[in-house]
Formats: sequence, structure tokens, C-alpha cells
Amino acid sequence: MFKEYYNNLSTRGKILVIILIIFIVLVLLRFIMREDKSDKIGNYLIGKGFVKEEDSTMYHKQISDITMDEYEDKVNNKENTSYEMLYFNTYNYHFIKDKMIYEDDISKSFNPTYNYKDDTLTYVYRINMYNTNIIIEGSYDNNTEEFICNPTFASEIDIDNAKEDICNSIKYDVIDFNYEALTLITSTDILNEMKK
Repeated sequence: MFKEYYNNLSTRGKILVIILIIFIVLVLLRFIMREDKSDKIGNYLIGKGFVKEEDSTMYHKQISDITMDEYEDKVNNKENTSYEMLYFNTYNYHFIKDKMIYEDDISKSFNPTYNYKDDTLTYVYRINMYNTNIIIEGSYDNNTEEFICNPTFASEIDIDNAKEDICNSIKYDVIDFNYEALTLITSTDILNEMKK
């Protein structure tokens, strides 16, 4: 049937049919041969020591020697300790750190997020000591190196007197995390894929 239809076409029609068939074959080949973007990123992350969470687009990598439960046990026993976990979500291309430190009755948590889609870094930093609670939010711009450190909550403390010291301490963590994000994925193909 196709052969009869093809033979009845004009030369121009035959050329169009051939071009259409070639185009369809190329699209199918590209689809078949192309590795799924999130699988490609996931395989890259696994090569960097991350583990895929079951039925999820999230990957994690524990940095600290202890688990979250062990960290909480040590905090309950008033032992100085720290916990650190990295996450990468292949759905939205967010690289996230969960870093907690307990030292001399002071708890700190640092939760930065690097968005590979638009190269933005944001963070939340919390400090709890005795009856004092502080929450600071901010961002860091790679291009301008602008660091924003904005206290959004403070109780039982005059944050204006402590802000400079706290922000200087946070800036070190932010710049360190920014470096981690920039060196985690070095494949330009993957970086370009995430920006699409």
C-alpha cells in the first residue's frame, strides 16, 4: 500500500516523504540513544559517593561519621558533636547541605541551597543557646561576591550588637558551601543540561 502510494507521488512529494522518514528515524534514534537527563545526573552523583533515595529524585551523601540519631543522642548527653549531610534533587537541581553543630550548650544549624538552574545560593542559619534563638537568612552572588546576611528572628539578644560577628562567621560557611557547589559538578554537559 505504501509502495503504491509512494510510486504515485511526484518527485517533489517523494523527496518530502524521504526527508520526513529520515527526520522521524533521527528523532527516534536520538530518543533511544539519549540518556535520561536525571539518570545522567544521578549516575554522576553516584560516582561522587551519593546514594539515591528510594522512589525519589533525591540523592544524599553523609559527610559526618555519625548518623542523625547518634547526633541527637550526643546532644541529649551534652557532648560536643556535629552532623553533616549533603542532598541533591535531580528534579529541581538543588544542592542542599544540612550541617548541625553542638558545642558547649550552643546549637547551630546551617542549611544552604545552591540552585544550578540559575546559579543562586540562599541559606538559613539558626543559633540556639540557653534562652537565645537567632535565625538569619541570606544569599551569596557568585558574580559580584555580594554576601547578604539578614537576621529574621532574634529573642533574648540585642542582635544589632552581635550581627557583625555572627555574619562574619556565617560568611565563611557560605563561601565554603559555594565552593562545594561549584566543584561538585564539573561536567559542562551536565551543567548546561541543568540550565535548560
